[in-house]
Amino acid sequence: MTIEHQEHAPAVDPIPSLIAEALAAGHNDVTAERFRELDKLLREEIDRLKPIVQRVADRTPQRSRGWYAAVQALDAAELDLSYQVATTPIAGSIHVAELARRVIELREAGA
Repeated sequence: MTIEHQEHAPAVDPIPSLIAEALAAGHNDVTAERFRELDKLLREEIDRLKPIVQRVADRTPQRSRGWYAAVQALDAAELDLSYQVATTPIAGSIHVAELARRVIELREAGA
């Protein structure tokens, strides 16, 4: 592969692997520092997705299935963002897994 070809290669979305790591954290030996990193990265993705999903909710007829999905995804994300990062193995793995689930819900609602 030439350098020119590499420059035009599509960017790889890092979020699916981040989600997979967060969901598997309960089965792996994850350090407190990595829990903090996962928390930060997942929160950034949630913050990026929230306005997208809000626009979808605003354009969707109220009380429709799509509107409820968007509103519920936004509400769940806000609730999970209110929690502090946990760094102990069980609490940390539950925390990052829930943030990962919120990212998945927001991506689906914003699609």
